[in-house]
Amino acid sequence: MAAAASTLYSVSNAVAHQILEKEFKSTFIEADQGNVFFIAINVDDKDYILSVSANNSMNIANLRLCSNRIANKLCAN
Repeated sequence: MAAAASTLYSVSNAVAHQILEKEFKSTFIEADQGNVFFIAINVDDKDYILSVSANNSMNIANLRLCSNRIANKLCAN
């Protein structure tokens, strides 16, 4: 999972720079049985990727909301 998140971060960040000229913030992977949300966070001046997965009963908006709440709590400490 760590290797996949790291690779996805690198690719997503490169795309964000090339197309949007901005830093990568988050991305989704949608699948038939569920979704995974990856969000870039900074804790104690170190960069991390928070990966949150959910089955398909949780919609993408709810997954994003819950993930952002977790990220905000992690970054506040």
